[in-house]
Amino acid sequence: MNQISATYFKNFNFYIREKAVLFWNIAWPTIILLLNNFLYARNYPENLTGSVRATTTIMMIVITIMISCISMLPGNISEDRVIGLFKKLISMPIKPWKDFVGRILSLMTFSLIAVLIVLAVGIASGARFSISTIKILQAIYFIILIILSSAGIGLIIGSFLKHIIGAIMTGIGITVLINILIGLPYKIIPDYLKVFLKFLPFSSINSSLIHLLVGESFAGYNPFNAIQAIFTPIISIIIFIIGLILYSNLCWRSEK
Repeated sequence: MNQISATYFKNFNFYIREKAVLFWNIAWPTIILLLNNFLYARNYPENLTGSVRATTTIMMIVITIMISCISMLPGNISEDRVIGLFKKLISMPIKPWKDFVGRILSLMTFSLIAVLIVLAVGIASGARFSISTIKILQAIYFIILIILSSAGIGLIIGSFLKHIIGAIMTGIGITVLINILIGLPYKIIPDYLKVFLKFLPFSSINSSLIHLLVGESFAGYNPFNAIQAIFTPIISIIIFIIGLILYSNLCWRSEK
């Protein structure tokens, strides 16, 4: 437990002490959210603005988690590789799984703090959600899935890229690209791209959260079909497992 807590606090301090991390994970999503909620949402009838702002808030929550997991996690891993931390850990009686648990728990803690801040800003700026106890539990389930799939990609990037800036910018680039895709109005998307987005876990989860907490008309379609309900959690877990395997082999064993 001491190994897990030591890794947890070491990595959590990395997230909260770096100004760039705080900007990209909290300030940037908040700025984009406010711009959308006070400029873009004004083009809708007054009775729809609350739902439009809720839709934007959900999308920025998904993006916030993705930035943390796809960009900051590999940056954190790359920093540890550059300073030779893994070589030191390998020479010590420290188990890799304890390092991993502490690393992921710190990431989840920081991500959830960032999510709560973005959510609070969204509600303060007029976002209105349809909530119930069951819907909140379902939303937590989807949040866990987005963390798993995003962390999996972050682990893959961190396993291959040793340079901190390269790892962070690669993660940001992937996140921005996915942000563009999931931000497109569903009605104008070509059919082939609709199929792709339905099976892309980030897009599927984003649509599921919007459908759940706002309504089907704002999600563009009903993502709660049998195929997506089975495929989305499976692919999220697979991505996470692949990332974990690569992290274990390339960051721990190859550093010996």
